[in-house]
Amino acid sequence: MENNFWKEWSKLVIMLIGTLIVWIGFIFICDKYFGKSFEEMRFIHYFIFMVLIMKAKNIFLKRIKKDEETDKEVFALRPMTCPFQYYVYKAEQHSYRDLPLRMGELGLVHRHEKSGQLHGLMRVRCFTQDDAHIFMMPEQIRDEIKGVARLIDEVYQLFGFKYHVELSTRPENSMGSDELWEISTNALREAIEIAGVPYQINEGDGAFYGPKIDFHLVDAIGRTWQCGTIQLDFQLPQRFELEYQGADGEKHRPIMIHRVVFGSIERFIGILIEHFAGAFPTWLAPVQVRVLPISDKYMDYAEQVKKSLDEAGIR
Repeated sequence: MENNFWKEWSKLVIMLIGTLIVWIGFIFICDKYFGKSFEEMRFIHYFIFMVLIMKAKNIFLKRIKKDEETDKEVFALRPMTCPFQYYVYKAEQHSYRDLPLRMGELGLVHRHEKSGQLHGLMRVRCFTQDDAHIFMMPEQIRDEIKGVARLIDEVYQLFGFKYHVELSTRPENSMGSDELWEISTNALREAIEIAGVPYQINEGDGAFYGPKIDFHLVDAIGRTWQCGTIQLDFQLPQRFELEYQGADGEKHRPIMIHRVVFGSIERFIGILIEHFAGAFPTWLAPVQVRVLPISDKYMDYAEQVKKSLDEAGIR
């Protein structure tokens, strides 16, 4: 009985430490992202699954019907952030003057990973994703992609990570016309070439709705991790009937970028811990300074030093 108590208590402590780390990451990301013209938002972590099914036209998702016995809607844990931000966009009318419109969220999403595939912080069933969507006009594509690429580079350089870039093209299982795929792939290619970013082609590994640029981190022992991504999407704005009023007074369809910098915050923290072997740089360390008086007679002075450090924001 006592062993079970301490086992459960240790689990709780680990959860609290993990929550603290994610919260520190949240503060950092808010400073980096939402200071760059991104609108921050929060959503509930479950939803009526039929809404998503209906808007996706049943192309890639399995239909879930009402429970015939109770006549209740089927609810599900949120697997992605995308549709929620689409509905925020649809809640108001938009003009071409509003674009580009950038929405970002640190949201919980869920995956039903098999138990044998779970791996520490690297692969979990519930994780925090720094997902954002940029709604824009065709002529804004290059500048927005370059802006996101700069942001990703800035963050990775800050942590001391090297990385390489891949342009992932149309997969076998996809939606949309060949023409739109060619336009969107060329737009991504031109944007990263203009930005001067070296890249490789990763054939057939794009998202089902559009091509993407993937950023692969290289950790301290040479392993690669795909974290950041920039995905160009012509398809889902059509599926969800997103619109804006153009300068000509007519309705137009926006183009959308899906982007993440960290991907899974938990996985990024795991990569970071292993990369630094726990010896974090001072600015990132949970504890930056310890004050150790060598005698009781110095306790008052030690308290003054501690107070000065606290006021200076030193942890």
